Amino acid sequence: MRTSGVLLILSFAVHGDPFQVPFSNTPSSDVGRISDVVQQVDKALNDIPPDVQRLAVYQFKFDSREFRPGVVRYLQGRVEEGFSTEGRRTVVNSPELRTIRVVSTDTSFSVSNALPTLEELWKLGEKLHVDAFLDGSVTRSPEGDLLLTLRLFKAKSGELVWSGSYVSGPSRGDSYFPDLDLAFYASLRIFPLDRFGTNDSTRFGNTYFLTNFDLEASATEPITADKRFELGISAGYTHISLRGLPDSLGDPPDVHLLHLGAEVDAVFFRKADPRDGYWLGTYLGYDDFLPLFQTQHFGAFRLGYRSRPTRHFTLSAGVLFIPFGNHMVDSPGFGKRTYDLSRIAYEITFLHYTF
Repeated sequence: MRTSGVLLILSFAVHGDPFQVPFSNTPSSDVGRISDVVQQVDKALNDIPPDVQRLAVYQFKFDSREFRPGVVRYLQGRVEEGFSTEGRRTVVNSPELRTIRVVSTDTSFSVSNALPTLEELWKLGEKLHVDAFLDGSVTRSPEGDLLLTLRLFKAKSGELVWSGSYVSGPSRGDSYFPDLDLAFYASLRIFPLDRFGTNDSTRFGNTYFLTNFDLEASATEPITADKRFELGISAGYTHISLRGLPDSLGDPPDVHLLHLGAEVDAVFFRKADPRDGYWLGTYLGYDDFLPLFQTQHFGAFRLGYRSRPTRHFTLSAGVLFIPFGNHMVDSPGFGKRTYDLSRIAYEITFLHYTF
């Protein structure tokens, strides 16, 4: 049996009269809930056995009293897209799996469903060279949840090889964060100083802060269906030391920083499989840096390029613009040194691991 690609074909088993669907039984939130369950399905496609590369849909059941046909057609398209892009499979269309028959006269109409028998499915599997058939159903809970069930069974043996149940709605507590990514990383930053003043009022130019230690954590969530844009928040700790001073001054001053930030990421060039990351993207963010032993904090806008060469590791580099809060003074008891930061700083992020 060939395992060259995947094709997804959906056929429907309709219960009831599809032309008499109360509008109130199809909430306007169905589009968002469909996007939610499709994202859940996309994440589960990695668990499909590798020998199942080519498949067709045996049936996709729904109740016309719960869903308008157009809503289910939209769900069909989203599931097809997920299997072909995220699942890395191909889509084949077969008339034998179009099981709905509508007979209409001047006074009546009827809907019939003639699904192939298991023996016919075996022969059809041989004809289409498919590895498995997909059986699906969608329904609604009394609370208004959208419930989707999918099963894959082998074309020859009928053995169940993959299944999943997905829910979106009031009963799913984390439905608003289906794709949350958590990451830990370290950054190297350079903060040039316009001027550094010591306790005896001596002033130095051409100095800069350099990162000694940095540890940060972030959480990001896609804000578009194609996952090209993400919104993230971050928190971290940075220890920096002043460089460029004469050796006669002894150990350079240190500054300890806590910082909180938010940023938007955009992907320019993705890989063939988006799950493997992307070649080039950009980020725009803002961080507020809070010195532990200095009297003032400062904020910085961040802009740069980012690449995710593997599924888990990311590299980035950019600049920081510090529009205000450029002047820091040691807190009482920690000295009388002053630090005048330049407006422009630089950063490189490495050892960035996404779970």
